[in-house]
Amino acid sequence: PLDLAVNNLEGDAGAGGLFVADVGGLTIGGISRTVGLKAGGDRSRNDFFTTLLFPGGINVTTSGPLTILEDVVTEGALLLTTTETAGSDSLTIAAGATVRNPLQNVTLLSADNLVVAGTVDSAAKSILRAFNDIDVQSTGIVRAVDQVLLTGDDGAANSIGSTVAVAGQLIAPTIQIRGGADSDKLVIGSLVLAGHTETVWNITASNAGNIDNVN
Repeated sequence: PLDLAVNNLEGDAGAGGLFVADVGGLTIGGISRTVGLKAGGDRSRNDFFTTLLFPGGINVTTSGPLTILEDVVTEGALLLTTTETAGSDSLTIAAGATVRNPLQNVTLLSADNLVVAGTVDSAAKSILRAFNDIDVQSTGIVRAVDQVLLTGDDGAANSIGSTVAVAGQLIAPTIQIRGGADSDKLVIGSLVLAGHTETVWNITASNAGNIDNVN
């Protein structure tokens, strides 16, 4: 990967890929007329062999907050990740920004909170996982051809539970909303759930006394 310690990033890799390991937090966009991040990749199907043949895609990791102000688009594997630090490690898709893969999964992994005020759009699965809270705001859209999966409280670093709040649109044939091993809360606001929707809250011997709330 390209090792960076910058505040803002934009780029177009053409038919290639963008693989970035950043330190200290990162904002995608806000520099020039170049719009966000764009890269090529797999143009046929989502499997191991075509990934070898078309090794494009976008993989961005930062130790700190990651804010998406402008579009991130690829036909290869698309993964955006924040890693655990002593400060904020939230991942935010700002209003007006789109994270899109017209062929494969979109995966967002946050070591803190995950906020969607823009659009997440996948031709396969849209996978959103956060150590702490997930907040799909009223302007937020999470869409997928196969499945939308939201998982809060997704990590040992969180011992107090999380809130998964959905006030926007979740659109897929199957929508799954998961909590973790702690006391988690699901808040459903004025939203569109277009698809078969399941909520999964984990109850184990170690957390049997915790309370999971669905509002």
